[in-house]
Amino acid sequence: MATALARPRSLADGLRVVYRYARDFYLAGDAPRGCFLLGTAVTEANRDPEVRAIVDDTMSGFTATFAERFDRAERDGELSPHAPDALAQIATAALNTLAVRARTGADAAVLDALIEATVGVICGRPD
Repeated sequence: MATALARPRSLADGLRVVYRYARDFYLAGDAPRGCFLLGTAVTEANRDPEVRAIVDDTMSGFTATFAERFDRAERDGELSPHAPDALAQIATAALNTLAVRARTGADAAVLDALIEATVGVICGRPD
């Protein structure tokens, strides 16, 4: 994720790369697998402090990676100067939603619509 967002491309294109990679990963195999972290670890996090720490660290890492890229986008004029941290939370939530929707049977077209909606919200305009 960090590599895709670090490459010299627009924020919108970088987000699409991240989300489409996630979509393909979540849909791979005979049955959509979604995300192990969300599908299994989240349900165990209340009972196991080690699992809870892994979930917290992973989610925080996703959000920090998005926030770093959004800060750069703000400096480069791709985002208006408003709440990159809040946008990073939205970006992480969208990534989680892709996993859950894939796991519950959404097809690539439905996930693509979510990707485009998310990119449009974050970037303030469709590209």
